[in-house]
Amino acid sequence: MPKSKSPSFRRRKYIVDRSLQLSMATTLLGILCIFALLFTAAVLIMPSDRAFDLVSGEQVRNLILGVNGIWFFAIGAGLAVVTILLTHRVAGPAWVLRQAIDSMMRGDFNCRTSIRKKDYLQGLSEATGALKLHLETSARRRSELLDRLEEAIEQGDTERARRVIRVLRSKTPVRPMQVRGRE
Repeated sequence: MPKSKSPSFRRRKYIVDRSLQLSMATTLLGILCIFALLFTAAVLIMPSDRAFDLVSGEQVRNLILGVNGIWFFAIGAGLAVVTILLTHRVAGPAWVLRQAIDSMMRGDFNCRTSIRKKDYLQGLSEATGALKLHLETSARRRSELLDRLEEAIEQGDTERARRVIRVLRSKTPVRPMQVRGRE
């Protein structure tokens, strides 16, 4: 039996978060412009044509290759540093939120879901915090309901046990007063 291929998805809109994407693009473009200006200044400062009469063509070629190598290294190092700094505003919050989700999956709700004010993913951080609160409340209410179910079974109160079971099976959020009934 052939494997079914998952439908391919091609994003048609490339700018999905204008502020993040444009700030990264303008920062990188600005850095390239600074290096271009520095390169232009270095070329303008070069000695006159007479200085090149004193050296051979091979020496000029080696000088140009060496200077270009230094410039490419400087540009590459600068872009690497800026890229790390820019992506840290996305990768850091993503890591924090991933740790929080892993913690919540284990039932530990004492996890951090807040991120720094200038970091990216603020909306996701707020949604994760709301989810944490909802899951924590649901887990606590479920535990209370299970305690009530156990108590109803021990007391032989099958009607109350049925009400608790119906609430546990329902897909609506559990409210504490739904199963109190005749206690």
